[in-house]
Amino acid sequence: MTSCNDDLTTVDVLPSNGVSPKNETKPKRATASKLYRASIVIGHAESTLRFDGRTNVDIDRRALLATIERRVSEKWTLQAAAGGIVTGMLKVGQDRHVFGPGWSAGISASYRAVAGSGWKPFVLVGGTLAFAGANTQGVKDDSPNVGYLAGDIRLSIVAGITYMPGINPYAVVRGFGGPIWWQIDGKDVVGTDRYKFQVGVGLAVAIPMGFDAFIEYIPAGERALSTGLGYSF
Repeated sequence: MTSCNDDLTTVDVLPSNGVSPKNETKPKRATASKLYRASIVIGHAESTLRFDGRTNVDIDRRALLATIERRVSEKWTLQAAAGGIVTGMLKVGQDRHVFGPGWSAGISASYRAVAGSGWKPFVLVGGTLAFAGANTQGVKDDSPNVGYLAGDIRLSIVAGITYMPGINPYAVVRGFGGPIWWQIDGKDVVGTDRYKFQVGVGLAVAIPMGFDAFIEYIPAGERALSTGLGYSF
C-alpha cells in the first residue's frame, strides 16, 4: 500500500470454503462455509513520494502483516490487518534515512460482483483504509530521529479465473491516495505517492486442510511483490 504496504490483496480471492467455484453444484449459505480466515503476509514495495509538491523522495520498504477476515454474506467479506514496516529506506537526493521498526493497521471490505465458474471470470471490488507509522534515522551520525506517518485509501478491482479446482490466477488494478507526514532538513512536510495506481497479476491457491497461499507481482505504478499463507476455519 502507498507508503504503508498494507495491501490486503487476498481478501475473497478464494471462496470461503477453500475450493474452486467450479466444483460448487449449488449456492451455499455463508453459514455452511468457513466464515473466518487468518493469514500472514510479507511484502516488499518501492515507489517515489513527492513532498510539498516539489521534493521527490524514493522509498522502499519490507513489511509483515497478520490479517483476520470474516465472511458476512455470500458476496461480502470484511478484513482487519495489523503489523508494520520491518526494514526500509527513504532517499532524498544523496541523503538516506532508514526506517526503524514501525506499526500499521488497516480495515478492508470486498464485494464479489461476479462469482465466476471455470473459465468464466470472477470479479471482486474492494476498498481499504490504512495507516502506518515509524521512526526514521539519517545515516549521518548527527541526524535526529524523525517520525513518519502515512495514511491511505485504496480502491481495487480483481478479475480472475479458476484454471483448476483451487487454482486462481488473477489480474488486479488499484487506485489510491493519502497524506504522508515527515520532515526534510528539519522542516515539517506533507506529501503523497507520485504513482497513485497499481497494475499487476497474482495467483491464489487452495491447499488441503483449509490452508491457502498467494503470490502477487505489481510491475506498474507503485511496484510491489508480496506473498502470504492463510487458514480458513
